[in-house]
Amino acid sequence: MGLKYSIPDNAEVISSIGVALAMVRDVVERVVPNPTPEDIRAIKAEAIDKAVESGAAADTVDVHIEIDPQTSKLTAIALGSTEVKTTDLLKECTEEEARQLAADDLKEQPNAITKECATKNFFVFGMDKKGKHPVRILDKKGFIKVQRNDGKAVLTRAGSYRNIVSQLWEELSIYKQDAILRPDYYICAGARVMDFAGSVDFDKIMMLMEVEMQMIHPSEEIIIVAAKNTL
Repeated sequence: MGLKYSIPDNAEVISSIGVALAMVRDVVERVVPNPTPEDIRAIKAEAIDKAVESGAAADTVDVHIEIDPQTSKLTAIALGSTEVKTTDLLKECTEEEARQLAADDLKEQPNAITKECATKNFFVFGMDKKGKHPVRILDKKGFIKVQRNDGKAVLTRAGSYRNIVSQLWEELSIYKQDAILRPDYYICAGARVMDFAGSVDFDKIMMLMEVEMQMIHPSEEIIIVAAKNTL
């Protein structure tokens, strides 16, 4: 099929290692009409506690919040690594290595893509291709965290996130005859990529972001990535 592949060393034991390093996932659901930031904090804390009880390292747990206005359902999905995985097994990759990984994923030469943004924990690479601007978010271990076919990345301070989110909300919206397709958001802050994809209500997105951003110092550099929805 013409696909690139590689067979790693000791491939015969990878399945067993994968089981040992499996991610811990816990879900908490509540019926909460018109949830407030306090409701979100409470369900988030409960999901983190459940993941830690299941064996996840507390500092690796990330929580994705989903709000369904039709069913008034508030869902918190916690995902964390086991203690074994918290060991520093890999050195940090250089910018050149990260660029090569992004180029391979985009099926382009490294000199064809550009570094959009970078923090001490993440790189964002992108390029113009067939009228779109695909972007890739990579962490400093060389893992591709987010792949989107058409988006924009902005480096800013945490205290300024509202203005950037508002600007990208209009800039990357797609207007059709019967609908408006709003962008998905990802925020790289500290060592985490926070996923705010899937919501079409601007007020709910801002409320979810507010809960997360309260824990971040306003002067800290963050990366906001917005991606167009075409479906």
